[in-house]
Amino acid sequence: MKKEAEEKKAKPETRVIQSSQDGSKLKAITLRIPIAYLEILDTECELLYVKKRSMFLSMLLRWKRKELQLVRPETAPDYHFSDEKLTEMVAWTWYVQPADFPLIEADRVRMGLSTPSMWVTQLVNYWIGKPFGFQE
Repeated sequence: MKKEAEEKKAKPETRVIQSSQDGSKLKAITLRIPIAYLEILDTECELLYVKKRSMFLSMLLRWKRKELQLVRPETAPDYHFSDEKLTEMVAWTWYVQPADFPLIEADRVRMGLSTPSMWVTQLVNYWIGKPFGFQE
């Protein structure tokens, strides 16, 4: 019984939705991440003229897999956040192409991360040049 609960907890919450743009079905991954990371995603999207956080994260997946050359602008900020912004969690839904979901999951497992939320924060940390997170 306890093992079942742990397995259920470890699996990300996903659902399939219909995309309004081209009729394809997208997977929705519900994330719980610190509010600071939503701010980072919004800022990085603006810097690269990307309209949606979901699109930017998919680009970072391609970048990590060396399928997309992506360079962070030299004018990009060096982020600093209070402990409050790094610990205040918010729910956000990431919509991904069905073909991307197994790639994300496989990479998450290989990185030793238990949730897609952890995978996202780790990937963003690498992108912004803080692979060890926000150190004092």
